[in-house]
Amino acid sequence: MYISAFPIPPSPKYFRRSIALHHNHSELYSNMSTGLLFVTAPEADYKAINEILLHLRDWEYGGGADRFRLVTTKNAYDLDGPATPLRPRTQAADETSPRLSSDLDNTWAGAALEDVEAFCLDLARDTSEQSNRYNSSLYVVVDSTDLQARSCILGERAVDEEAEEFTWLDSFNKMRIPWDKLYLTWCNLDIANMNFEEFTQEEEDGGEGVDGWFTFKDVSDGDDLSEDNRRKRDREIQRFRDKGHI
Repeated sequence: MYISAFPIPPSPKYFRRSIALHHNHSELYSNMSTGLLFVTAPEADYKAINEILLHLRDWEYGGGADRFRLVTTKNAYDLDGPATPLRPRTQAADETSPRLSSDLDNTWAGAALEDVEAFCLDLARDTSEQSNRYNSSLYVVVDSTDLQARSCILGERAVDEEAEEFTWLDSFNKMRIPWDKLYLTWCNLDIANMNFEEFTQEEEDGGEGVDGWFTFKDVSDGDDLSEDNRRKRDREIQRFRDKGHI
């Protein structure tokens, strides 16, 4: 059901290299969407969200580039909306930088996961220019459980496996995944390099998720970050902490 734009890794140890093998990273980024991040944990203030955004950056291949948009509107048809401190009109990218302040109005605080999925379905129906910048079939959510565990929910829209032609369902498969494992997993799904089931434990025995929920399986060979890039990330996190931003 998936059309792979890049070679599917033949074994888990090639997972981390699956992105690196595409040597032209500018072309890779041109094929990627801006990720959708929803923070529904009511206790998550701007400092907590800044830390989440730092962990979700592309540290390994993008030099710490921001890849996710913090969604702050409930209207999927006006996702870009007017110019805001999060996205001034002079900013070319749609991604949110981890420089949020105390005036952040997170309208998704306390929202249900079903509301997030309904938003994504509405975004999929949108035919405006903004819909081309976001992958409405993927979302990332940080709820109260995730905030404590430093994890997030990664959801992907389900496909009707019985249909003769490619057909989306109005439901989503989802799993909880550590922050530090999220980016490369999301990236491989966004560019259709790997299937959702390849990242789940249920695939091993042919089982299916319960109510759309699956258990994350780490298919990378060790750490997703090189030692140098991990140090760069940790230094940046400490710098933000010293400045009182997280």
